[in-house]
Amino acid sequence: MKIGELKAMEAYQKHYEEKISSNFNSEQKLDLAKKISNLTLVEPIWMNKKDYTEQFPELKSFINVPLSGLYLCTILDCLMKDITNGQHATFAEKMLGDASR
Repeated sequence: MKIGELKAMEAYQKHYEEKISSNFNSEQKLDLAKKISNLTLVEPIWMNKKDYTEQFPELKSFINVPLSGLYLCTILDCLMKDITNGQHATFAEKMLGDASR
């Protein structure tokens, strides 16, 4: 992974925590995690530059940039952290050595 991608993931995580997380309840978070996860079974979203905004209208009002595959993977990672009540450190936290967040 390139350092630029890691920094992007860190920014996406911060945005998720500040703007997205509180707008979804536990059931909605689980549904969104499943939707993103199912998409990863169809295509390698983390490797392309496609904009997924139209496929995720529930996120549209919270994100003002194209919803890239890397952004979706970061959201999925953050959703897993929320769903497991913090028992899952995100990839960015692991890579940056900040799992205590």
